[in-house]
Amino acid sequence: MKSFCKIVTGINLLAATFVLFLIQSISNVLYAQVTVSSVTPTMNALHIAKNANIQVSFNSALNTASVTNSTFVVQGNLSGHHSGTYAFSNGNSDVTFNPANDFVTGEDVSVSLTQQIKNANGDSLTTGYFWKFTIATTKGYGDFYYSKRIKFNFSVSRLVPGDFDGDGDIDIAVSNISDSSVTVLQNNGNEDFTVMATIPVGKEPAGICAADFDNNGKLDIAVANQISNNVIVVLNNGNGAFTPSDTINVGSFSNNIASLDWDNDGDMDLVVGNHDALNVSVLTNDGLGTFAVTNTITGFNDARPYSIATNDFDNDGDADIMFGSNQYFTLGVWNNGSAPVDKITYPATKISASSVSADFDSDGDADIILANEFSGNYTFHRNAGNRVFLSDSNSAIALKSEMVTKGDFDNDGNMDIAFSHFMSSSNVTFFYNDGNGEFTKKSMVVDDSLFAIISADFDSDGDIDVVLGGPNSIYFLRNTPVNLVDNTTPVNGEINVQQDAPFRAEFDDDMNANSINTSNVTVQGSFSGKFSGALSASTNSFSFNPAKDFSLGEQVSVVMNNKVLTQNGDTLLGGYSWKFTAQSVGGKGIFVLDSNYSSGGTKPVAVVAGYFNNDNYLDLIVANQSSNTLALLIYDSVSNKFSAGGTINTGTRPQGIAAADFDNDNVLDIAVANSGSNTVSIYENSGTGTFTLRATVPVATISGTDPFALTAGDFDNDGFVDLVTSLYLSTNLRVLHNDGNFAFSAGDSTSVSSLPISIATDDFNNDGCIDLAVANLLSNRVSVVSNLKRGNFTQSGIISTGSRPSSVATGDMNNDGYVDVLVAASNENKIYIHKNFNGGTFSGADSVTVIVSLNTSPRFIFTADVNGDGMTDIITANSSANSISVLYNGGELTFDSVTTVTVGSEPVAISYGDFDSDRDIDFAVVNQSSNTVSILLNENVQSISGKIFNDKNGDSLLTVSEKGLKNWSVTAVNSGKSYSTETDINGSFVIANLPEGTYTIKESLLTFWKQSAPKPGTDVTPYGDGQRAYNKTLDAGQEISSINFGNLPDDPVFFRTVKTGANIALTGKASKIKYIAGVPNAPNWVTVLEAQFKKFGKTNSLVLGIKRLDSAKFYGWAEYKKASDMTQLYTSAHTNENELAFPFDVARDDNGNSKVKKLLKALKPNRKNYNNIAIEQGFLFKFNLEASEDSVLPPTLGNLLYDADFTFAGRELRGVTLKEIGKLLDTVMTYFNKKGFTNTDARQQLYTFSDSVLRGINEAFYDSLTLQDIDSVEVVVKKNPYGVKLQGARSAGEIGFLKRLVEIPKEETEIFSSPLQFRLDQNYPNPFNPQTTLSFGISNSSLVTLKIYNVLGQEVATLLDNELMEAGTHGLQFDASRLSSGVYFYRLNVQGENGATFVKSMKMVLMK
Repeated sequence: MKSFCKIVTGINLLAATFVLFLIQSISNVLYAQVTVSSVTPTMNALHIAKNANIQVSFNSALNTASVTNSTFVVQGNLSGHHSGTYAFSNGNSDVTFNPANDFVTGEDVSVSLTQQIKNANGDSLTTGYFWKFTIATTKGYGDFYYSKRIKFNFSVSRLVPGDFDGDGDIDIAVSNISDSSVTVLQNNGNEDFTVMATIPVGKEPAGICAADFDNNGKLDIAVANQISNNVIVVLNNGNGAFTPSDTINVGSFSNNIASLDWDNDGDMDLVVGNHDALNVSVLTNDGLGTFAVTNTITGFNDARPYSIATNDFDNDGDADIMFGSNQYFTLGVWNNGSAPVDKITYPATKISASSVSADFDSDGDADIILANEFSGNYTFHRNAGNRVFLSDSNSAIALKSEMVTKGDFDNDGNMDIAFSHFMSSSNVTFFYNDGNGEFTKKSMVVDDSLFAIISADFDSDGDIDVVLGGPNSIYFLRNTPVNLVDNTTPVNGEINVQQDAPFRAEFDDDMNANSINTSNVTVQGSFSGKFSGALSASTNSFSFNPAKDFSLGEQVSVVMNNKVLTQNGDTLLGGYSWKFTAQSVGGKGIFVLDSNYSSGGTKPVAVVAGYFNNDNYLDLIVANQSSNTLALLIYDSVSNKFSAGGTINTGTRPQGIAAADFDNDNVLDIAVANSGSNTVSIYENSGTGTFTLRATVPVATISGTDPFALTAGDFDNDGFVDLVTSLYLSTNLRVLHNDGNFAFSAGDSTSVSSLPISIATDDFNNDGCIDLAVANLLSNRVSVVSNLKRGNFTQSGIISTGSRPSSVATGDMNNDGYVDVLVAASNENKIYIHKNFNGGTFSGADSVTVIVSLNTSPRFIFTADVNGDGMTDIITANSSANSISVLYNGGELTFDSVTTVTVGSEPVAISYGDFDSDRDIDFAVVNQSSNTVSILLNENVQSISGKIFNDKNGDSLLTVSEKGLKNWSVTAVNSGKSYSTETDINGSFVIANLPEGTYTIKESLLTFWKQSAPKPGTDVTPYGDGQRAYNKTLDAGQEISSINFGNLPDDPVFFRTVKTGANIALTGKASKIKYIAGVPNAPNWVTVLEAQFKKFGKTNSLVLGIKRLDSAKFYGWAEYKKASDMTQLYTSAHTNENELAFPFDVARDDNGNSKVKKLLKALKPNRKNYNNIAIEQGFLFKFNLEASEDSVLPPTLGNLLYDADFTFAGRELRGVTLKEIGKLLDTVMTYFNKKGFTNTDARQQLYTFSDSVLRGINEAFYDSLTLQDIDSVEVVVKKNPYGVKLQGARSAGEIGFLKRLVEIPKEETEIFSSPLQFRLDQNYPNPFNPQTTLSFGISNSSLVTLKIYNVLGQEVATLLDNELMEAGTHGLQFDASRLSSGVYFYRLNVQGENGATFVKSMKMVLMK
């Protein structure tokens, strides 16, 4: 028994010893394995800093030499392999990797720890280790706008982002399924991508991915070719060249590919989905970019692999794969290292075409989201751990999704997603993650045919942008604050805004106030062009105070361009704009036909109003289709009528026209769509109503011709007005982008519907961009075309409307803050009003808000407040009824009241504006069949009227003989609000359409005038410096008249001059004076020319220069003997780019082009010959002097003194009489050689003298000519029907640089050289009492005048009066016995026999 026990005990001891040995052995084995204890950043971590280090803790101390860039491998999916340095701590069991370069915003970083990492004992990390994390964004609003479309000549299949050229910008590689190639697009910044490389690959490349396959720090490309059933790997040499390095055959119809480190060996492998083979190929990399198929994964149960997502889904340190399929499941392929894979299926929606992986619910593991191609949802596989996924099919998309991408779009640290949709109403849907895997949806329309989608920080601003791929194009969606504007005052679409009101915008972010300036904020008026003004900005708002009032009824657009910045440097990309309408003060809204005018051509089709010649009166431009012209109708404030202002030749069949200030020079230019030429022509306005063709832009496309409708607007919000035209014989629109210098580039065409005939513009969704409404004649539809920022348009909606929609308009018809759409349905004789429900969704024909029956074939429609009640009314042109209709808005979309006015035959277009300056809206109607324009004036309501007159007799009473004073300002003030106007040609004024109330009515007294009326009394109150105003109460319907102001000039001597210029051409025939009922008719300016030349008679003439009596061999002058010769010089304005003027030396034109012969005789310059500004203004100056001398113009003009600093030909002109300046001009023009006018500097001086001094004098006393300006008419007989003498227009005191002679000019030196010699000596003795001797010398027989003047310029003695004196020295004794002590001047004037002239004055002092 004891022995047995011993045996048992021995066995137990042996067993125990064995167990202890086994335990020790296992412990030794476990300790020998190197394992990863923890990693930082953690697996699937989000929002990691770009400059973050990577730290790994191991279970034992490492052999530090085993940790290298080839065993501790870090790759960014956008930046490739990252090298760096390693630091060891905690007894060498912790490793910290410091990358040499920062990671890229938003990229996924994968870390592979290979089996070659060993501990101090030589034991290895036997299975390796793999994990991913994501780099943070630094900003992101989650708002996107369609910034740019870039077209290519290849078909885009799929896209992959990456920094392929190593410059820090994210480029794009594109698989081109149609031409079997891969194109690499280089990012040049500013959303500009150009082709860097085109690489031939296999047939029909579909799937594409990028990774650094050879770990050289440069991203390479791999592509799966679905027809050639292979994979081609393309290695990047780093300088923009790519080399195909390997071709690997895989399964049938390989259409998806992804990269991963499948075997944890530190290089990126590939996994390929073989659609038709029902399997997946795993291609392992040898580290040099050479691949081999090492695993073919089957078992899809007849399901075809579609999408691929890779990550370590089970957190075991190796990469797994999830495949979306065409069945209702997702296949998970779980990597078990060297052991066989595990395969598990998870429920999903059918055909998961694309997938992404990230930690969407913040639980530390990788989830999956799949885009489902044939259902309106996406599948969310929420990772529950232990290879369990909770599947959720989110139906929030409601659109079939092609592809999905991910990114932290709104910079909240959570991973968001975006889907692309092919051929759908919304092309992109964004889902914003709350961090728990719950998403908020936002959709966006870009284009009809989009497939691929990727995301990255393409503009290097710290947020994630999106790029979409469609046929032959990529589309850039920039992540930016789409709408930083919180509110505006006035709001968008507001009407009846005060004409002088400043406006403001407020922001919902802190702004860089310096970026909000007049360069980046542009204000345009539909009648005026660009407005200048004062802008004041802060960090949260700005206000703009225009330099002048907006015109009544003018549409005003405010544009902030993309250079407006937030304080952190974000741009207002896409800009922001809004529009409002200046007040329509009143008028009854009852219209009366005032006049019918010729359209200036045949078949007029369009009309536009604007201040084309900058005279503050609205003019018109009419497009005449059959005559291929634009006709300008200029408003004449004298007659209060329009007159023909010339025509502009266009292309063939001009149709639509638009007026805008295209170059921001504060002047309206004009554009026309030439339907027969397939072009749009743009004409620059000189500022005076003269137009020059600056651009002709072809607009036809392959599918579209016949540009028809044309409208202007700053569609890309860059501060320059663009154009959009409809191509009538197609279904397209074409945008023309303006660079601000008349260089227009045709943008993409936008598809609408059949026969687009009319376009209206407005911001339908209040997003700060101008949208379009397009009437399509044949399809009975209105296309709603949304502006996706920067003038990128897409049809976002279709409104079914009435039959044959011929015209479309917009207006907020119910004052709900949204702009509605109105359509003239010509076949139904109806107006359809389509209500804007919620910012871009409109009622259709089955739910139309209002239908108004007219029974008149409405051909054209627009909206305006015609009666000042704050409601938008409707106006139509009724082509079959030869009328217009006004439909008054009664509120609540009721239009019960309608008036009709008969116009010309077949009215087809209307423009509006306050044509007669009475503060209400009038109409201009184009009548196509009668070739006329009808002007309809709006009847006035309450008004105040009167006259301002020259009270010559000072009795404060207006008499028939006392002339009215035109262009004087009158203001009526009521409760702090001012209403102003100017007097007309007769001095009369009307301030119409005033609200009821008590008014103070006052005139603006001009300098050098004093008021004589009204006298003190009832309803008269004093104000200012001795002035008086009227106080009157204006009741409803009342018209107060006889508000008269009398004034007396300080200086009663008035002058008048003749001028020429762009609008004052001295051409045509003289208006002969005839008496009708004892009253003569009004003269014109050629009448005045004829009157003066009649004064010359047959023997005299008008001469510029000095007419030589001896020989013309070396000298020239110009001479006119009749008015008809002189008018040839003034057919148009003279210009000179080089600012040179030429005397009579060589025949030259404006720009100095010379003829061979010299001017050796008397010439008659005309517009083509011997013509420049010196001759133009010089002749006119001489004419004004002669006409004043002969009293055709008011006398003594030549005695005025020039009172400004100017030196010409060595002579200071201040204090010199105009007569003497004329003689100086003559001398320079003829004796150019003696005076040195033979070089560029002198000719520039002559130009400045002519353009400044002479032009200034010629224009100083100019005024328009009426019958009231005739002072007297000489006996009118057949031989002299031009005998007029004119009244003066203003006094010298009103001119800043002229004054009447009140003192003799200062002592003069010799003012011109001549071939002869003259001199004037100082008197002797000096001072004297009472006698002195005056001596002078002449070298030839001459006519001599010697006179004495006092300091007031009055002649006190004449010693010689044009007396012939022989050559020699002469002395004359002057006796001043009858004169008082003081300073006197003596002046010598010598006229030599050969035309030489000498003038000199000297001072002497009489002391008694």
